[in-house]
Amino acid sequence: MLRRLRGVLLSFAFLVSATLCSTQGYAQQPAVPAPPVPVAVAVNCEPGWIARVYRDTRASVVRIENVDGLGTGFVFYTPRYVATAFHVISIGREITVTSADGARQQATVALVDPAHDLAILLLEHPIAGARPLEPSTDALPVGTPVLVIGHPYALLDRFNQNLEGLLYWSATQGIISGRSDEYIQTDAAVNPGNSGGPLLACDGRVLGVVSSKLEAEAIGFAVPTQHLSNLTREMGRQGPYTGKWTGGWGLHLWLQDDPTFTWLGFGVGLGVTAYDRFTTTLRFGPLWAGTTPPDGPILDQSGFRWLGELSESYRLLLLSRPLPIYLAVGLGVAASIDRVWQTTLTQQGTQTGAVRSHSTDRQVWPMATASLLLGSSLEISYAFQWKTSDVSASEHRVLVGIPF
Repeated sequence: MLRRLRGVLLSFAFLVSATLCSTQGYAQQPAVPAPPVPVAVAVNCEPGWIARVYRDTRASVVRIENVDGLGTGFVFYTPRYVATAFHVISIGREITVTSADGARQQATVALVDPAHDLAILLLEHPIAGARPLEPSTDALPVGTPVLVIGHPYALLDRFNQNLEGLLYWSATQGIISGRSDEYIQTDAAVNPGNSGGPLLACDGRVLGVVSSKLEAEAIGFAVPTQHLSNLTREMGRQGPYTGKWTGGWGLHLWLQDDPTFTWLGFGVGLGVTAYDRFTTTLRFGPLWAGTTPPDGPILDQSGFRWLGELSESYRLLLLSRPLPIYLAVGLGVAASIDRVWQTTLTQQGTQTGAVRSHSTDRQVWPMATASLLLGSSLEISYAFQWKTSDVSASEHRVLVGIPF
């Protein structure tokens, strides 16, 4: 009996020991942490925060000008770098940066991120009194107060002196209206000239880079600074930025002069411009002409022409303000198909009569062109079209066009 009881006790002790060892072993396993969940950080902005943030950050906000217009930027990353929107500098022409104290200097494009409409410029030298603005990584909730500093419609002061000094370094207040990984939506007023400026929290840190707005009331967008911080990792990896390619079309009036006719007509032009410098243009359209010879057997003449031109030109920037003016010089080729009708007085014996006849002529000529471009509003162009078989029969073409 005692032997059986001792066996039961030993068995129970063994089971208890095994259970304890198993429990301790499980407790010693490292716990797998749950993935972090972004938490919106509420911000309490004290009264008067707008004046404080504006005062503290204004010196770090700059004006950016090039032939494509005007935008905003801010000192970021180091004292010699300026962050802005890509579309502000995308044309690829010279960039002038003006600081809050009125000092001007040139800048070059250091980094671009067209997918997120971001760019970083390298200044010739640091801006006196300006510090790099600190980015914010907080996921601030909808309703958080924000401030935008920029230069909305600032070029208007060149046409209305009463606006001088009012439209530069303007401040507008709003809230965060919505957010995603790609954009922060705000109801703070943003307009042309604000692009590239900072969207600021009440602690003075940058939440985003102003990018665009909808054609609606108080719906603007800024790119979160996380994308801007990611762009700085490309330092030293990107090659020089030379500009973008653009395309367009236009309508034009055509005047063509040859030894026989003065042709008048209209046409359509299609063009592609690389880096705001090299332009390939295709033009085509119908022209009409008619003459009444003074005396002689030909009573009247009329013609119909299909004319086409293909040219390659280089654009020289003559003036950038108040609107860009270019001189474009180039070479190309012109081709025409002419249908000419004439009425001729003929005499057969004692009978006199008029005979109507027509002819078709096809021609191809080399040509040289020179054009004056007034921004994107007007083009005045001249071309000399050289007939190699008979130089005296060469033609002159004048064109007035409206680009779109």
